[in-house]
Amino acid sequence: MKQRIGICTNFGNCPTADSKRKVPITGGEDFCPSCGSQLTEYRSAKRSLTGLTGWVFWLFILIGILFLTGQYLNFNSLLSISHVKKIPLLTNQNCLLDQSPTQDQIVQVQQMLPMTYVPALTKYPIPRDIHPWMKTVDQITQEAFFIMRREVTIGEFKRYVANLVEAERTQFGYDWQQDRNGVPLPDDYPVSSISWTAAQSYANWLTQVTGCYLALPTYNQWIAAVVQYAQPEQAITRQQAQSQFLHPIQRPPVPDNIVDLLGNLREWSIDTSSSEQACPNNGHYILGEDYKTWLQYIGGQPTCETMALDTIGFRLVRLP
Repeated sequence: MKQRIGICTNFGNCPTADSKRKVPITGGEDFCPSCGSQLTEYRSAKRSLTGLTGWVFWLFILIGILFLTGQYLNFNSLLSISHVKKIPLLTNQNCLLDQSPTQDQIVQVQQMLPMTYVPALTKYPIPRDIHPWMKTVDQITQEAFFIMRREVTIGEFKRYVANLVEAERTQFGYDWQQDRNGVPLPDDYPVSSISWTAAQSYANWLTQVTGCYLALPTYNQWIAAVVQYAQPEQAITRQQAQSQFLHPIQRPPVPDNIVDLLGNLREWSIDTSSSEQACPNNGHYILGEDYKTWLQYIGGQPTCETMALDTIGFRLVRLP
């Protein structure tokens, strides 16, 4: 039988306790030989640790079995949707793509909503090369969101108009889909000559189609996207005009590359006012500059507009 060992806990009154000396317990006697106090049986830390290690070992074994079982049961489904992880739309629980989408649905939404994630910013200073484009702002605080990588195109807007009744389609006219000579514009041109109401109606329609909550951006969201992704040297202004006939340019899709935030078309926002002023006549802010603006004359602040102009388009945002 293994020898039992005791320790005295009568510290301050017993030299055996103060010296932490171990006392063999013999003959069933478990009293301190120095002070007569009852001894406390000593158990080695190694023994306790060994028991704990055993429990931890078996716990990890159990977790491993459960994990491998789950992986096995879901192996085929994981193979089929592994590529979906690259689509940022999957982070919104109210989005169609979070509800076991088909491959066709994924492709459709990815085409209609080419979006990039804009992370949150807190009192982020406006970079020096961006400041001329927003002269009245020194820093930005904005929660995270997604923004379209480019402006909404004519082809995308046609898809919305095709779902309207004849009377509603007539109200839009034809300016948004043809040039000044009445020649139809390519479907991949950014749509312009669209009123704020039409842009907002498109956002509402696409929300229903995709299951993703979509809206026109706020001024702060536009700034947050600009300071993180815009490249001023690529802004489309009058300096880039190749002919006397000015027009916005087409953009091929580039993954995760947000284009034309600063120039090409000005873009409708959802904002109607700021701390400094309110837009008159139910107007809304338009953001950035357009292809008719001389670079040296950029205003650097949002301006109010009420009319549908050939220099104004739009893009959408959504919250994560």
